[in-house]
Amino acid sequence: MNVSTFYEKLNKVDGNIYVIEEEIHLTNGVYEAELQHDNINEATFAVFTGPKLTGTRLETYTLSTPSLAPWKRIVRVYADVPVVYLSYETDGDTVEGDDINRIQDVIVDTQEAVNAEAARAMDAEAKLAENLRLETNRAQTEESRVDGRIDTESGRAQEAEQGLRDDLTAETQRAKAAEKVNADNLTAEVTRAKGAEKTLTDNLATETTRAEAAEKTLTDNLVAETTRAKAAEKVNSDAITTEKSRATAAEDAIRNTINTNKPNWDDKYTRNEVDNKFSALETAIDWKEAVDTYADLSATYPHPDDGWTVNVKDTDYTYRWSGTAWIAISANAIPKATQSVDGLLSKEDKTGYDDAYSKRHTHSNKSTLDKLTETLLANWTDAYNKRHEHSNKTVLDKITQVLLDNWSAAYTHISNKSNPHGVTKSQVGLGSVPNVATNDQVPTFTQATTLANLTSGEKLTVMLGKIAKAIADFITHKADAVLHITAAERTNWNDANSKKHTHSNKGILDTVTQAMLDKLVGIASGAEVNVQSDWSVTDTGSDAFIKNKPTSMPANGGTASKLSNAIQISDYDTFVPSKVAAGAITPIMAGSNANAPWSNTTAGLLIQSSAQEAWHILIFRSGTGGWAYRSYYQDGWRDWEIWSTFDGAYSSLTGKPSSFPPSSHTHNKAQITDFPTSMPASDVAAWAKASAKPAYSWTEIGSKPSTFPPAAHTHTKSQITDMPTKLSQFTNDSGYLTAADVDTSQNHTHANKTVLDKITQTMLDKLAGIAEGANKYVHPTTSGNRHVPSGGSSGQILRWSADGTAVWGTDNNTTYAAFKAATASAAGGAGLVPAPAAGTQAKYLRADGTWQTPTDTKYTHPSSGVTAGTYRSVTVNAQGHVTAGTNPTTLAGYGITDAAAKSHNHDSVYLKKGALTWNDLKGV
Repeated sequence: MNVSTFYEKLNKVDGNIYVIEEEIHLTNGVYEAELQHDNINEATFAVFTGPKLTGTRLETYTLSTPSLAPWKRIVRVYADVPVVYLSYETDGDTVEGDDINRIQDVIVDTQEAVNAEAARAMDAEAKLAENLRLETNRAQTEESRVDGRIDTESGRAQEAEQGLRDDLTAETQRAKAAEKVNADNLTAEVTRAKGAEKTLTDNLATETTRAEAAEKTLTDNLVAETTRAKAAEKVNSDAITTEKSRATAAEDAIRNTINTNKPNWDDKYTRNEVDNKFSALETAIDWKEAVDTYADLSATYPHPDDGWTVNVKDTDYTYRWSGTAWIAISANAIPKATQSVDGLLSKEDKTGYDDAYSKRHTHSNKSTLDKLTETLLANWTDAYNKRHEHSNKTVLDKITQVLLDNWSAAYTHISNKSNPHGVTKSQVGLGSVPNVATNDQVPTFTQATTLANLTSGEKLTVMLGKIAKAIADFITHKADAVLHITAAERTNWNDANSKKHTHSNKGILDTVTQAMLDKLVGIASGAEVNVQSDWSVTDTGSDAFIKNKPTSMPANGGTASKLSNAIQISDYDTFVPSKVAAGAITPIMAGSNANAPWSNTTAGLLIQSSAQEAWHILIFRSGTGGWAYRSYYQDGWRDWEIWSTFDGAYSSLTGKPSSFPPSSHTHNKAQITDFPTSMPASDVAAWAKASAKPAYSWTEIGSKPSTFPPAAHTHTKSQITDMPTKLSQFTNDSGYLTAADVDTSQNHTHANKTVLDKITQTMLDKLAGIAEGANKYVHPTTSGNRHVPSGGSSGQILRWSADGTAVWGTDNNTTYAAFKAATASAAGGAGLVPAPAAGTQAKYLRADGTWQTPTDTKYTHPSSGVTAGTYRSVTVNAQGHVTAGTNPTTLAGYGITDAAAKSHNHDSVYLKKGALTWNDLKGV
């Protein structure tokens, strides 16, 4: 039975504050339990990886408050270290109904353990009685077998005597008929026969004596077993009486403790004071119902609000939800100092320390102690551990393989962790928990429609929806090539920025239009000033010379449907221009349904501005006039741009030329009179024509502030320059030891310190119990302890020589005959077992001296009359057979008289389980 753990309660004293440190051990990175003490100051609660506020301070914890016990706190800690330390302050503990209920539960468990022990003792007595019965039956069987052997031997001897008489008579008759010379042989034969009869008689007497001695031994063993069984029953009865007395004393001690402390409890606060304090706590703290362990925090409160406070019962720690984690706020996390753990020094420990300090001394036998080694200590420990004697040797001698097999089967069953009873998760309160690992859970949620911050206490599905919305918007934003520039673009913009400049002729440059540039692109390099062509000029070197003049002209000057090299376009939207060369200009024609800006037939120019991917189309509107422009870039046409409209009136035209060239002819450069000999350099930077503004470096931004107010932020411990790194940097509290309190005059070192550090009081006590020269074993030479004598040869046996002494000798009787079979009228005789024939290995030897096949003695167990099934209560007869079975559903049906009924009330007999009043706590 496990011993229950109760922590010492702290009395409330006005103005007194207790500083507590608890050492806790995490399992799989999680710890959840009630804090050991109540009424903690949550502002002082802290979690560190080292004792006494050392190591790393952890924030991965929560504090919660049980709704029915707001003075308690439940802490839940998450960490990747095995041990952490909880520190907090409290003004004392509150004793409430749960504490009394816990004590009562322990008392009930003790009573149940006593009842179980009584039941076990009764079972043991029953087993002893059964063993006694079996031993009695075995003894009776053995006595019967010995009687049968005696009868057999007696019959055999009589038959032998009769046989000898018959042989004697026959021999006498033969001797009388024989010659006188055989008379001596007859006399010798008579003498031999008489000697044989004497030997048989002696053997019979010896066998009778042995049988009587065996009967006496069995009788003595039976008496001894009966005496031992009664003594075992007496021990069990005394143990039950002792346990009952101990349990009664424990109950009396608890009652005395309650009665002794009741005046102090009654003297603390009035009912109104307690109500006022509770009201103040309830105003400041959002208490929630307590949970059993830290792991239950996340399961019971999966979506806590900021400020929720919950107490964890198993550690008595209180946790509060900080908005992101459960933070332990109770002050009972600092444990008492031990030899392996730093912590608070209790007044008892301080007294012990002062006593030890006053008794400091040096060892006069320090040189001897320094010689202690691990090997010597191990030898002492081994010698001490191996001393023993078996007071229950008679019990150990009765252990059989069947009993060991049963024990092994029982141990295998209780060690089976594969759920041999088929317990379901619903039966252990985990019905709502998914049967998957944490990383394998598949939550469902709906993406939020708008961006919003996460809020403490939100459901996980709402949080996931907000996170999904944020991630989706981020992916969209990241994929937007317009919002994000490339490294090449940044380089180009920086290059353009470095080349930014002003133009002294800005007024002229501002009048440059795309139409002018397009027109300029269409002018061949080195074009000359236009010269009016002259039909009559015959000088081929003259700019006015007309090449390829026809020898004859059609009537009225002729007509043409289109330019000689114009291409026909059926649809401006799907038209894919052919790559010719950068700067190439090709005439185009299109019908009325070619998706031009105007429905009537249009003509224009296709201008290839780059060698690979850029073209421009300029088309002229027939009839009412006007120009339309569009660009083709990266496999797609841009929208049409209308440059001008025309109402059909000639007066509406601007920049009209004074004359017009013929509609169907070509000119070379020499025929253009105002063709420029050179063009001004384009000093407009590429970034100035870009659709997006360039990026600027920090050094290019003017009028920057020299300082900036800090935004809301936090710092880690490593960022604090004057962060304390050792205890000496803290101010020591009064009543605690300092370096000045330690006497260093006795300081010394031990060369074998690692060995001395392992010496415990238990080891010294063990050493004191070992006799001087314990390892110098000398084999005794007294009677019963001597070794087998040396010498001897094949075929010899050990014979008795004196008390405790044996010598080698020859076995006198080494010739045996087969035993004599029994008949219906005569007993058989002792002897060797006759040899069985091959193939008779399954037969048994019968008293008539023959090997026989056993008869069928298969046992058929009778039906008990009980229907097969599972019963909670059964009736068993003296043979161990179940004769009846029931399934009771009440305490009375189980025969339980010391437990509360389902319909019990909460009067003076039972303490209330619900909300307790002040009168309940005082016992009024």
